[in-house]
Amino acid sequence: MRIKFSQVNFRYLVFNYKDKFFLFDRYPVNLLCFIFLPMSWIFTQNCYEISKETYQNLRTLNQENKSETISITFITSLIIFLSSILKKIIYLLEVDFGFSINLLILLFIVLADILLINLWSKREFNKVSENYPQIFMEKQKVKIRLDGYKKITKLMFLYLMIYFIAAVSVWIELKYGNYFFMIGSGIIIFIVLLLAFGSFNEGAEYKVRLLKEI
Repeated sequence: MRIKFSQVNFRYLVFNYKDKFFLFDRYPVNLLCFIFLPMSWIFTQNCYEISKETYQNLRTLNQENKSETISITFITSLIIFLSSILKKIIYLLEVDFGFSINLLILLFIVLADILLINLWSKREFNKVSENYPQIFMEKQKVKIRLDGYKKITKLMFLYLMIYFIAAVSVWIELKYGNYFFMIGSGIIIFIVLLLAFGSFNEGAEYKVRLLKEI
């Protein structure tokens, strides 16, 4: 059976399946799903059955989350700015770590990006759970994948292109320590991590392969 999602916020979507309504958690369930987008279509994700009234109320929450893209972009820029300051401090102090400073800065950016995404996801969970705490009492498992091989192929092409650009940017940053590519690496790595959530999006059609209560 095919379904379409409606977005609640960055982390959650809602959908209608066989006249029942569900809140869907698109947070990647493991590291593989974070690293490679299609893995989310293989592993089971978490969802929660909700009432029709809750379903309709949650759909309206999406209108309140438009400004968050601006704030998250600002925080990402701040991370990269702090990275450049850290690099300058290490250079001035002439600290020898026994390996490339550029590698250290890159690791700092990756960890900061991961922390930011997790904090953002936790915030989205709190926004839903504070208003509807009963939702999360009965968890269910679901397997959902994008419908249509052309759509999958197109998405994968764009995904791999971004991975390629990220790899080139990281290589140049590690080899030459170029500030421009350090900024580019930070932004692209953040985008790659966010793409893990792009396995499931509002509007596209998906196939439900499994839905069972646990």
